[in-house]
Order: sequence, then C-alpha cells, then structure tokens
Amino acid sequence: MCTLAVALGVFEDTPLLVAANRDEALDRPASGPRAWTGGAVPFFAPVDDKAAGSWLGISARHLFAGITNRFGSTAPFPGRRSRGLLLVD
Repeated sequence: MCTLAVALGVFEDTPLLVAANRDEALDRPASGPRAWTGGAVPFFAPVDDKAAGSWLGISARHLFAGITNRFGSTAPFPGRRSRGLLLVD
C-alpha cells in the first residue's frame, strides 16, 4: 500500500513537508526528481521510468499533487493509461 504523509506548519523552518512511499511494485524502475518543462506549467517530480509519469510533484505555481493506489487494488488494468500520467497532464 502506498502512503502519503503531509506535515503543514509542524516545522518552523519548513512550512510544508510531504513524505511518500511507493511500494505496490518494489522492482518498478524510477528515477530521482527532475524539472518537467514540456507542459503548460513546469513542475518538479520523480519519474516512473516504466510509464513515463510520476506519483508526486510540485508545480512552479506551488500546487502539490500526490497519487497513491487504493488498498487492495494493485492489479493493473490492461489497456488503461497509467494513473501517474494524471500528474503530467
């Protein structure tokens, strides 16, 4: 199960802290965070190397998005786009 934790106003020097794990497929290839600049709004996010999307990121407009799986539904849906492309879109 994926987990997304948010600490808002908890740490004096960090107004927003986000922590996440991605564990539905531990062998799924991923790369570290990078700037994504090809769309309408640039954002900073890691890369899902299998599906070319991401599971969390923050935009140049300070909008954060995080995507997790649903408990008990880890099987992929054949023919459907990766939910990680929602962030890219």
